[in-house]
Amino acid sequence: MKRLKFKFVPIAASAAFGALIWGGFAAGCSRAPEAPAWFQSTTSGDILDEDQIRTRINRTDSLFELYRMKREYILCGGDSREVMEALDARRDQVAEEIKAFPAIPDKLDFLGWDIEKAGDRKYRVSCYFVVRGKMDRDWILNLMAKVDEKDAHMLPPENQQDGRCKWQAFLKTSTWDVGEHQIATQFIDLQPVPYYIFARFFIWPDDIWHDVFSYGWFADPDLKGEYQAGN
Repeated sequence: MKRLKFKFVPIAASAAFGALIWGGFAAGCSRAPEAPAWFQSTTSGDILDEDQIRTRINRTDSLFELYRMKREYILCGGDSREVMEALDARRDQVAEEIKAFPAIPDKLDFLGWDIEKAGDRKYRVSCYFVVRGKMDRDWILNLMAKVDEKDAHMLPPENQQDGRCKWQAFLKTSTWDVGEHQIATQFIDLQPVPYYIFARFFIWPDDIWHDVFSYGWFADPDLKGEYQAGN
């Protein structure tokens, strides 16, 4: 399980969104118009102007997409405080509008899933969390994917009886600070059948388990069948 981390710093978007946007980009980030960065024109490859960048940020409703935008901006050498603050402000606004699930009550809120295809039968499953209270222990994230009984024969032999696969992530939750946003990502292999995907936190050997949070039924969009992704 790979953990991607960035700090939660509540800052209002700056009204001075001007010249600093244009400076600080690494020369190697310049892209062809057919594959621009989010802050570049799709026709010329030039950096967008102030209003266009503000519009691009404010129309983004996905926490995962806002994270990717911030990461791309930083990797391209962007160092404008105004851009960072605008991205953080939009992230905070989106997070406030989501009904959070108490993955670890009073300690860690779950805000959403992201599942992307990463290769032939390989998928990137990500969970988005916000730290609400200091944790003095390292919790284990148990990610599970179960199939319908008729599809159990498609699983590895050791998983066919239970009809599900599972993965465990030993996260360093004791090092997470209150207010941080955390993304936990697991790469998994799935057969071409629908899976019901869910997760929960636990501690072993204390055998303390928290409530399940579910994605629901997932199937590759190219898979024709009774279930479709996200249903």
